[in-house]
Amino acid sequence: MRTARICDTCATYINAKCVIYDGAYLTNIQVNTSDSLETALEEINSSFPALQGDGNPTANVRYPGQLYIDISIPALWIGLVAGMPDWGFFGNISTTTTTSTTSTTTTIP
Repeated sequence: MRTARICDTCATYINAKCVIYDGAYLTNIQVNTSDSLETALEEINSSFPALQGDGNPTANVRYPGQLYIDISIPALWIGLVAGMPDWGFFGNISTTTTTSTTSTTTTIP
């Protein structure tokens, strides 16, 4: 039998939004306890992808471990301290592109 439990954060019955609020990275996004689940999910989706730009990162780090890709070199940076432009250079990115060509030969009698 399942029993209902009251959430410590929002004082309502625990639901899907409570599970999100219980995560370690909630403080890194702009979500309030009164926001809808859809708002919380949209903020999560837009907050955690790697940033990219041309040159060294100058934006404030939103959370430690945030990634930034300098597309001009390319190079990878990692956020060190939230709330300030404190980025550590991780290294240059090496890429290899492989292309394959397929040809079809048709013989007409």
